[in-house]
Amino acid sequence: MAVVIATLLASLDARQQEAVLLRTLGAQRAYLAKSLWSEFLALGLLAGLLASACAEIAMALIAQRLFELPLRLHPWLWLALPVAGALLVGLSGWLTTRHITRVPPMQSIRALN
Repeated sequence: MAVVIATLLASLDARQQEAVLLRTLGAQRAYLAKSLWSEFLALGLLAGLLASACAEIAMALIAQRLFELPLRLHPWLWLALPVAGALLVGLSGWLTTRHITRVPPMQSIRALN
């Protein structure tokens, strides 16, 4: 989570400039909020899927080579980790960038100059 928040904070200026441009061109606050939510949920989902794959491979290697147990898949892992990743990254991303949607475009343009 620390890496996600650090990355979001590092790209905050670029995100704010994009939001100002979109708001100036007529995008509504709801559109910006939906786009941020969907971006962070998708990132979290992909991170959860990658974590599921890595965990499954690690468990298979440990079970087979270290304990000489038969290979067993864990379907609950493929559901729990993507959902947890989407929720954690989505929520932390939204909390970090939510002020972008609330700032009026003129105020943001004045702050950039």
